Order: sequence, then C-alpha cells, then structure tokens
Amino acid sequence: MMVIAPLLQRSVVLLAFLCTLGLRPLLAQQPVYDPEGQAERIKKIYEESRNDPNRDVINEDVRGRDEWFFYQRAYPFDRIPANGRGMAVQQTRVMQEQLQHALQNGAAKKGATLLGAKQWEEIGPYNVGGRIRAIAVNPLNTDIIFIGAAAGGVWRSTDGGANWSSTFDQQGSLAMGAIAISPANPQIVYVGTGENTPHPMSLTGEGLFKSTDGGETWQQLALTQVGAFSKLYVHRQRPNIIYAATTRSNGGFYKSVDAGVTWTRTLSSDAYDLTVSPTNSDVLLVSTTNSIHRSTDGGETFTRVSGTGSGFDGTNGNRISIAMSASNNNRVYALISRTGGSQGNNLADAYYSIDGGVTWKLSKKFGESFFRTQGNYNNAIEVHPTNPDIVIALGIDAWRTTNGGVAWENRTNVYTQYPPFSVAHPDHHVIVFDPKNPDILHIGSDGGYYRSVDGANNWSRIGNKLPITQFYAMDVDQNRNYRAYGGTQDNGSNGTVAGTSGFSKTWNDLSGGDGFWVAVDKSNSNLVYTEIYYGQRIYRVNVTTGATSQLNVSALQNDPGDWSTPLMMSPTDQVTLYSARRDLWRTSNRGSSWQNLDVPGNGTASTMALSPHDGEQMMVGKGSGGVYFSVDDGATWTASKGLPNLYVTDLVYDPVNPARVYATFSGYSNRHVYRSDDKGANFVEITNNLPNIPVNAIEVDPANNGHLFVGTDVGMFVSLDTGATWFPFNEGFPLTVVNDLRIHQATHTLVAATFGRSMFAINIDNPDVQGIVINPAGGAVIETPDTVEIRWAGFESEVKVLISYDGGRTWDTLSQRASGSSLSTPLPMARATNVKIKVVEISSGRTAESGSFSLTAPANTQSLNQRGFVATALTVRNGYLWAASRSSDTLYFMKLPSILTKTPIVRTGFSGEIRDLAYDAATDQFIALVANGDYTNPGIWRMDTTGTALGQIPLPEGVTAISGIDMTPQGLALITPGNQATLYVVNPSSGSVVAQYGQLEGANGQDRRSLAWDGQGLMQGIPEAVVGSQFPTQLQRLGLNDPLTVTEATPVILNNQLNLEFVGLAWDNGNSNAEKRIFYATDTNGAIYRLTLQGGTAIGAAPATGATEAATVAIGTVTPNPFREEGNISFSVRNAGDIQLELWSADGRRAATLFSGWVEAGTRNLSFNVHGLAGGIYYVALSDANGHRAVRPVVLMR
Repeated sequence: MMVIAPLLQRSVVLLAFLCTLGLRPLLAQQPVYDPEGQAERIKKIYEESRNDPNRDVINEDVRGRDEWFFYQRAYPFDRIPANGRGMAVQQTRVMQEQLQHALQNGAAKKGATLLGAKQWEEIGPYNVGGRIRAIAVNPLNTDIIFIGAAAGGVWRSTDGGANWSSTFDQQGSLAMGAIAISPANPQIVYVGTGENTPHPMSLTGEGLFKSTDGGETWQQLALTQVGAFSKLYVHRQRPNIIYAATTRSNGGFYKSVDAGVTWTRTLSSDAYDLTVSPTNSDVLLVSTTNSIHRSTDGGETFTRVSGTGSGFDGTNGNRISIAMSASNNNRVYALISRTGGSQGNNLADAYYSIDGGVTWKLSKKFGESFFRTQGNYNNAIEVHPTNPDIVIALGIDAWRTTNGGVAWENRTNVYTQYPPFSVAHPDHHVIVFDPKNPDILHIGSDGGYYRSVDGANNWSRIGNKLPITQFYAMDVDQNRNYRAYGGTQDNGSNGTVAGTSGFSKTWNDLSGGDGFWVAVDKSNSNLVYTEIYYGQRIYRVNVTTGATSQLNVSALQNDPGDWSTPLMMSPTDQVTLYSARRDLWRTSNRGSSWQNLDVPGNGTASTMALSPHDGEQMMVGKGSGGVYFSVDDGATWTASKGLPNLYVTDLVYDPVNPARVYATFSGYSNRHVYRSDDKGANFVEITNNLPNIPVNAIEVDPANNGHLFVGTDVGMFVSLDTGATWFPFNEGFPLTVVNDLRIHQATHTLVAATFGRSMFAINIDNPDVQGIVINPAGGAVIETPDTVEIRWAGFESEVKVLISYDGGRTWDTLSQRASGSSLSTPLPMARATNVKIKVVEISSGRTAESGSFSLTAPANTQSLNQRGFVATALTVRNGYLWAASRSSDTLYFMKLPSILTKTPIVRTGFSGEIRDLAYDAATDQFIALVANGDYTNPGIWRMDTTGTALGQIPLPEGVTAISGIDMTPQGLALITPGNQATLYVVNPSSGSVVAQYGQLEGANGQDRRSLAWDGQGLMQGIPEAVVGSQFPTQLQRLGLNDPLTVTEATPVILNNQLNLEFVGLAWDNGNSNAEKRIFYATDTNGAIYRLTLQGGTAIGAAPATGATEAATVAIGTVTPNPFREEGNISFSVRNAGDIQLELWSADGRRAATLFSGWVEAGTRNLSFNVHGLAGGIYYVALSDANGHRAVRPVVLMR
C-alpha cells in the first residue's frame, strides 16, 4: 500500500526547488542517450505502420501518431525526462508573473501587454471538433455538461451543448483523462489529467484538479506522479471518498477519504476502468489489461474475479472495460480487447455477470472489425441506468444490446454509411447516459461530442462550438485575407475561407483521415495541397468548388516521408511544390512528374525551408538530427555547423535579411533556437532564457525582423531583440502545444496552430513596445557581493540605470549612460529586502522599474554555542582546539572540527585571567597572556601541555598593556590595544625584540581583540569596525610593515546576530581544505564560533600587502571614512614613478580608477568623487610599476 502526500504539503518541503513543483517520483528512470537505437526504432515502427492493411480502411494510424509525438521530444534519448514539461510550465508561469509585474511597474498602464497588442483570438474551427476522452453531466441540471478533450482541457456548457467555454487553459496539462461531479454538491468537480493512450506518452498529466464553483476556477490537488487517469468516481453516500483508476506511470487504483487531498494506492496494476454500485459505493470493480478485481470494502482490499474458474478469459488481453447496472447491481458487463487477430487486429469479446462480477459468461465474440488494431485505444462499455438489459459497447463504432447481451447491433456504422461519418465519427472513447432521461446518450469520439436522444438510434454532432482540434501544420493564403488551412489528427485537413473582415470560425473540410502539412498554391490560391501520413497521398483541393484530385506520387513511394511529411510551395517561382522525405522532391506541373534532389544524411526530413529571396537557397532538417543547406537550387548540399543532434522542428528564412535563417529543435536538452547569418553554414544558439521545452515553430516579423515568435509545448514566446531575451506571449492564449506558425503579411497577423486548441490569431501591426526591466526579477534573492546583470527591453536608445535599497524612496545611479539592453555591475556586500532597479530612457524619459528583490550575504560565521564552560582565549595544537575558562585555572582541549567532547587540564604556577593563548610548535609549549580586563598589567607565561608554568617571558620596555599574542615565523607577536597600536615581535625564549611596527594607522575600530597568525598575516577581531553598518564586525589583517596598516578587512556575517563580541581568536592550521581558511573565536558569553573564509584570501579582499612593499607605497588616511561620494586620500611613495590608485569592490572587482600617472617621491593628497557607485564596503589600492601594493578598507554610505 502506498500513501501519497498532499501536493500543498509537499510543496512546502520542495519550496526551494521552484521548477520541481510537478513532483514526479524521485526514482524515475533517467533517459538513456541512444540516438542510433532510437532512430532505428522509429524507422521500424513507421515501416510496420505503412504496411498495416487496416490503415487504408480506417484512414488513421494511432501508433504512428503517438510514436511520432514521443520520438521527437525524447530524441536522442530513449524517454522524455520525468516532469520535463511540468518544470517548463512552472518556469513559464514565473516568467509571465515577472513580465506582468515589470509592465505594471513601468510606464505602461495597468493591464498593458508586451507589444501593446490585443489578446489572441480563437479562429476555430468550431465545427470540426477533436478527440474527447471524458464526459460528465450535472445530475441536477442536465444542461450543464463537462467534456475533457484529449489535448484541449476541460470545457463546460450550461445550455445543453449549444455553447462551450473553458477556464482550464492555463493549467499545467490540457491532456484529459477523467471527470467526475460530486452527487452531493454538483458545484464540486474533479478532473484527472493525462490521456490514457496505448503508446509512449508525450503529454503526461499534472495530477488531479478540483473546482468548488462549478468549473469557474481550479485547484491542483495531488497525484501529480500519475501519468494518466482512466476514471474518477465520487462516493454517493460519503462524498469525501473518491476513487481513481489510473494508468501509465504509477498507475493503479487510488482512494482518497479527504476529498482528494491525500491518496492511498491499494491496487498497483494499471487500472483502465472502474465501476461502482450506486446503492453501495463500497462495492466496486476495477479492470486492468487482462484482469478484473472486486472490492466490497471501498477499495481497501481486492479479490481477482477473472481467470480460471470465473468464466472470464483474460488471455492476451490489452484492455478491459467494465460497467455495473445501476438498477441491478448483480448485472455487470465487460468488454475485453485482446491481441491475436489477423494482420495485427485485436479480438473483441463481451461478457456479462449476474452475481456482481463474481462469475462471468460470454455474451458475444465480435469480429476483428470491432476494434481493428485499436482495442487498447477506443474501448468502453456502459449500462442503461434503469434497464439492465440495455448496454452500449464502444469501439470503432457504437454497438447496442437491448436483451442483456443476447444480440448486438451496430448503431453508427461509420465506415458503411454514405456519406461516411455523416452520422458519427469513428473511434469512440466514452459514453454517458443522461441522469434524468436515459434515452439521451452522450458520446465522445475522435471527432468530438455526439448525442442521441432516442436511445442510440440516431446521432447528431453537438460540439459545433468546441475549438479542440489537434493541428499538425498550417499555411495561410498570402494573396487573400483571412484564409488559413491546416492538417489535423483524426479530422483531416480543413480551411477557413469565408471570412471577409476576420477569420470565419466555421471551416471547410478539404480531405479526410489524418491531415498534416498543407500548402497554398501561390499562383492560384483557390488550390490547396494536402496530404496524409508519411506523404503517401497528396491531394489538390479547389477550395471554391470542393473538387479534389490526387497527385501521382508513385515516383515517391520508395522514399516514404516522416509521419508528418514536409510539403511546401516555392515562394519565388510560385508554381513548384516540394515534398521532403529522405531526399527532397519537387514538381512544377502539379504532380505530373517529380524531380529528385539528393539530400545527404540519414533519416527522413522533419522540416524544410525555401528562401523567399531567391530560388537557389533551400534547407532540409532531419528527424534524426542534422540540417543541410543548398545555395545552388539543390545541386549540392552542405551540412550546417553549430547545431545540436536533436529533432529539427522548423527552419525559417528571415524575410528581410537574405543571409539569415533560423532553426528550432524539440527535446529537453536546453538547446532549442539557433540563428545563422551566413545562409545556414554556421549557427549560433539564441535559446537564452526560454524554458527547457520543445520549440516547434518560429516566425520572423517582416515589418521588424528583430521580433521573433516561437511556438512551444507550453504556448507562445516572443523576442524583441533577435533572440537575446524571450518573453511569454500568451495573453488570451492557452498553455498548450503550438505546432506551427504563419504571419499573414498583408494584415500583419500572426496565426498559431495548436495541438488540441485549434488555431489562434493576433494582429502584430504597429506594436507599442513597452519598456520593462527583465532582470533582476521581482522576488529574486541575490547573494552579495557579486556582479549582477541588469537587463531591460523596450527602449530604443541610451538609458540611465539606478538602484534603490529602500523600495524606491532614494536612488543611486549605477550608470549615467548605458546602451544596448544590459549592464553588468558589482553589488557590494549587503542585506536588503526592498531593492529595486529603475531604467530611464534618456531621450524620451520613459521609465521602467523592477519589482522588489532582496540582497543577501551568506553567513561566514557559525555559532557552536557554549561547551559547558565559559570559553575565553583560544589556540590550536595538533588538531585540537584549546580554550581557557573564565575565572578558572582549567583549560580544555577539544577535537576539531566537531569539538563534541572536551578534556580538562589545570594550569599551575601562575595566576590571573588568560586573555590570549599561543602555541609554539618548535617547543611544543603554550604561551599565555594574562592581564586585567583592560589589558593592563600584562604578563606572558610559557606553559607545557599539562598546564605547568615554565617561566615568564620579559616584556618589551615601556609596554604596559597587551591585547593579543600569537606565534609567527619571526617569533612571538605582541600587540598593544587600540587603533594606534604598536606591534612587537619578540624572541619567545628571551623576550628580546626582533621587530617593531607601528603605530597602527587608519584602522577602523578602537576595540581590537586577540591576535591570530594564519600563515599570511596577523588577524584581529574587531566587534565594531564599521559603526552603523549592516556588518559592523570584522576580521582585519595587519601587514608586518611600517607604518603598521590594515591590509585586509573581512566582514563577520552571522545569521541571527549583528555583532560578534570577540574575546579569543585562533586559526585552524590543520584544516586540509585549501579553498577555505577556518578560524575559531569566542565571545563575551563564552560561546565558541567557527569562521569560514573562502579561498586563499578573505572574502572580498584585495591582495595582502607584503612587509617590504608597504615601505615603498603606503596609504595614509581616507577622510571621511565612511564617506558619501566625495573624500580625500593621503598616500606616499618612496620612489618617483607611475602609480595606480584604484577603488575595488568587496568582491575583488575594480570599481573605479582614482588616479593613474606619474608622481614624485613623497606624500600626496588626492580628492575624489565616486558618484554612481552603490553603497557598501570597498578597498582603496595603491600600486606602483614594480608591483608594490598597499590596501585600505573604506565604506561608501548611501
């Protein structure tokens, strides 16, 4: 038994992973790279499909369709990554929110769109329909009907099907599987996403959705790990209990007892159907591919009721449908599809039970024509609600029995009636009896929504206003306005031709079966060319008269095309028709003869392009990767360079620039859009910030070829800068698959063909491009110090860029003049929660402002708390941290880095409070500094590792206070207190002075504590180095030079406190990680801290100054410090020569050059102004031509 946690609860756990909200299983199989194997696999499948004798009868190829859709999205891998689309949906939503926020914060009016354009408009077809997988009728008001389209989402009618609307367009998946209405409250509707298809899934579901207002709004609940839904059922007696039959990934029977929030799987086999007793909803049956399971305890446990001894034979089954009579719960019917028929057909058997499904009897063996090869695709059965003898069984046709299964009759005869499909469309998926009048039947098929009002005797199409057609490809008539054409799944090729002031939503049927590419004859636009799968038949249709003729393609039969075979008219000579297969073929006499153009590369063509500038340039893209171009009318071909090995979805020549061409790609490899500026020879990637989602089509605006439009698996995107930046372009557009795009040039209208939501159009004439800030986005969190790239769009000339740290009350200038669409600028170390960027176009004054974002600085200091004593002075010996204890003679040593346990020793032979500790590795002895609280009356003692005093070290003459000690390679370092300190280095045995440095100059912080040698210099802890700063506490390094100066200052950053009141400080010289320097410190409360500084130098530090360098160049004072824009620097150089005086940001980047040039030896003063720099910590660096360098920290206040 598997319990599924609720989506909202898991979202909290995974909040940091924005793009994983689809919540696929953590153990999902990873895609395997296998380009050769996948190309061979699809080739074999296409060959089998082309040789299937049933295809010419039913005019469709379900397997070919599913495999084509799957293959291009998976290639070159063996599968589509789990939740690949779900992550792209989430990224698209974030981009859309950021775009709307940017527009609202800019100069645009509230509600403005990116291009100032109208919303997308549905243009139909309304009268063609599309595959319907689910139907639910409101039990209290049967005029309210819900349907679930295979790739078109949920639709609702409130007038019995006369009109339809959808509020589901922006959900994560428009692939539908099941719908259920709560019988206790019909305002509550549940929807299971993911279509139950028999072949590899390309558009998986995004779990279960719920509406509590009759379908006006939807909330995603749970079961996002499930691939597809077969059936949903709401318990009649206890409506908080819901059953779900699911298939594909993580399929099985699921049960919820809390209205869909949490779920438990109690049957793990893929569940294809579910039927429940209406009088006792705890009694139910679930069917799989070859078995039936019965439960009498609400799905908690199941008993198999098929197989040996039951009378039901599930041998070779590939799908079973079941239905229980509502008027007699003992009467149950089942319809099984099994393999084993001739020529790949499925066998169809109907069974019935009179004891509630415990035992079964055969009702009828249907012929192979019942399912043909589609028994695991269109297979359903349902019982009349008041008469248990009336049953409807669905396959290609709808069959009815009125005597309990003794005799059956075909009630649709879709292939034998004349004209074909005039009564109903083949391939039925769902049937529902009307809750109030069971003579009314609702059926969903590949052709849409049909209804019978006389018990299945007669049928009529009801869904005439359902724009759910699945288009593969399209074309527009460039010679006439408002004419568009497209090839569709299940419903042939169609066109809209009647519009005069807009597109007519009533379309004309051009040719039947599955339709694909279409091409308008440019010399006579009354003629349109259509095709079926693999390009096996090409038709020429007169859209005025309806006359249709079939082109002679016998010369092409040995070169079969892709499932969707590229077909295109020459834009230059306007008479030549091209068909791209493995090779490229063309005819200039409307099919009387064909010329072969031999294209290199393996596999069939997936797309092609013909240049509108001349008849010499053409390109072909292959489904197994590779793009080939010709510049000599197809005489020779060359492979394009710089492109990925992915399925090529589209190739388009720039309508303005004859050397430019674009290529798009499917798959989930983060490489989707490319541009060539040399006629296809070399490409560069311009995917940039597009979501990682298949890109299926691209169009270039002929009025402004910097405007690019792409159609993806999650809707539309636009770039205003030739692909540098992309934006969602989905105002009024569903989150669905866009397979093709065309721009009608005369009306400047972009038309998009979707796979499941028909076609849309939008006028892109004279766009009013809005200025927006793209990055940083509102809500972003940026770690500082770092360089941030500020990006904007919609401005045509130079801009001024500003930043505010207080939500827009005050602004600092980052750049007075910036060109292009981006600016990289360093941000100082800071923490702020209401930061904004503003971009102002200098010439027009137009303004765009970002949403609020946050700056954060990562903590480099971690509190390890007290260790059972009040720790003071610290040092490190042989991997152990040694600590003195306040007001005690006890010292403790603790194993690094955990310091979990401590061992005490007691010092003897001297008294006083130990203020600092040092370890002399040469003698394996400790050196202890004892002094008063103000560091006066100091004494320095040698001590062995047992705590025994070995003698006192004499102090330098005149020294009356010492604040820190540590061992250096030169000897024992001693420092006096304060920011005018003197540093001594003495012999640790005799106390004689080896070196003296001081006084300390220009140091921030009077209260300076401890001393720690870290192999590069001496570090001090300063609790209040920068008063009023976000990071007042610092570790400062002292250069062993004269004058004594601070050469490095590193902020001490803690998450839960502002200051660290240093007492002790020690460097961990045993740390083996060369990328980090680790220090340990104590505070006045006796807690121990670990400080981690990244790299060989401190975070944000300029290079340290050596002892001899400082005598050559030195920085005196910086006044004032902190300063606001203006200040004065005193500095000195020993020798005349060229110098550089620079200001560096906290992350080590040059922020400004204050002076560069020749100076004489001596001391100089320099006034400076750094207007435009952001506030924060900076470093003044002075260097000469010989590499000598001095550094001084400064603070710029804003």
